[in-house]
Amino acid sequence: MWFFIKLHSSCVDGAKNLFHSVQLARALPSADRDIIKPVIQRNGYWAHPEALLVAMTSDSDQAVRAAAVQVIMQHRSIQAQHPSEVRPYKIPSINFDAETYVDMINWETELVTEPPLLADSSDEVIEGILRSPKEFSNYPVHTQAVEQAVRVVTEASVAVVGQKARHGCICARLAHRKVMPSFCCKKDFRL
Repeated sequence: MWFFIKLHSSCVDGAKNLFHSVQLARALPSADRDIIKPVIQRNGYWAHPEALLVAMTSDSDQAVRAAAVQVIMQHRSIQAQHPSEVRPYKIPSINFDAETYVDMINWETELVTEPPLLADSSDEVIEGILRSPKEFSNYPVHTQAVEQAVRVVTEASVAVVGQKARHGCICARLAHRKVMPSFCCKKDFRL
């Protein structure tokens, strides 16, 4: 999965990456699947309708893009009636039996909001997505900072037991790294 994310590291690939991990989880034995599913669900930010719509608008399949355009235009007409409401961000329930990344959520029950990446686009630009996929800037979904954070969390998980202890260990390590000098070469060792 790590290599797959490295190869597909743009924001338009986030939902597809999550779907790929769902597919890989299906191939696991049931005991392992029971452990993995709650973790995927808890971290299923890329299954949010906004992330799915970004992926759908840049998809090569015109039918997928047409569905995205329809959802976005419906949302715009609803939002025009209630422009000042704050949109809550809630991780949706993931359908682990989905056949495509578009079907990872139940579009009927989830609160659908327009992706911020498309909010400034005019209706003509949104309708133009029907003819050709939307091009987005390459916003990475996976960075070196993420890898460093994963390492710190993994080290803390090995060192201590429990959520509070793990959080304390992570905070202590990060604070310690800020205080302690780092030595890049031999000349830095002179005190």
